[in-house]
Order: sequence, then structure tokens, then C-alpha cells
Amino acid sequence: MFKWFCSLFQSDRVHLQSEMVANLHPYPTPDTVTDWDDASLFTAAGCESALRYHRDGFETLNDSERSLCCLYLLESAVNNGGFGHWIESLCPSAAAETPRILRKIGATKMASLVADVLLPLGDTTEINSKDQWVEHYLSMPDETHEHWETRTRPFLELEDRFLDLAYSYARANWEGVRAAQQRS
Repeated sequence: MFKWFCSLFQSDRVHLQSEMVANLHPYPTPDTVTDWDDASLFTAAGCESALRYHRDGFETLNDSERSLCCLYLLESAVNNGGFGHWIESLCPSAAAETPRILRKIGATKMASLVADVLLPLGDTTEINSKDQWVEHYLSMPDETHEHWETRTRPFLELEDRFLDLAYSYARANWEGVRAAQQRS
């Protein structure tokens, strides 16, 4: 049974650590994928996609990579700091895409929750840089930041169903992750 561990959030040191971990563990192949448990497969595919996102930008990801990246970052960031941490660590495109991806995999209640969380940010299509995004996030009133933190409990209530759907999506789409194919 393969286990895959990856943590990544913006710091170069952690990003480098993630790449080192990714290089130590093999990505699944058609011959080994049945040996992977669902959580590890989701983490491997999501982490590979997130690494590509952080290295090359969200626009460079294919549909499978975008979906796995958004699902993985939602799961890991909300569990490691709440919705505020998730929002701050993304680009506007990835944030806006997440509810659509959640609906696509059947996680409609989670999609509604995430759309509610993003609503106070308004139209973010004019934001062109990470600095502008963080500035916009930090400019939100304290009440908005407090509201985001109250949304963690509903997230946790929906998490098991969300993960079941995310794991199924990862199992069906892991081969679409290009960075991993280059390593195998």
C-alpha cells in the first residue's frame, strides 16, 4: 500500500519540501493504482496538480488537474487554517472555479457552502496578481473574516460526503495529471 504525503502553501521552503517528497514516492501507474487506497490516490493526484499550479499557474492546468487541484487545496487548506487560509492561498481563478468543480463531482451542498464563502469577495475578475488578491482579501471587514471562520463547522459536517466524491473523482481521473506522467 502506497502512502502519499504532501503539504504545500506558498512558502518556497515548503514548496521545495513537497517536490522532494513527490520525487521520493512513485506516482501510481496503471499496474499499481489498485494498490493505492483512495485517500493516498487523492492526495497524490491533488498534490501533483497543486505543485504544477504553484509552479506554472492555474491557467496551464488541464481539466483533471484543475479539478484535482481545487478539491485538494480546499480540503487541505480549510483543515489547516479555515476558509480564510484557503482564500488567501489561492488565485481568484481557482477560488471561482471551486464551486463549479464541486457541483461537477456531485458535492452540491459543499458547492453552495463554498459559493456562500466566496460571495463577500464580489467580482474578482480584475485581480491580476497574488499581491492584489491578498490585499483584496485583507481589505474585507472583520465581520467577513469572522463569518468565514464560522463556516468551518458546516464544512466539517459535509466533509465525509465531499471526500467520498473527491476520492471517486481522483480514482477516475488520476491519469490526467501530466506532471506525474513525466516522472513515471
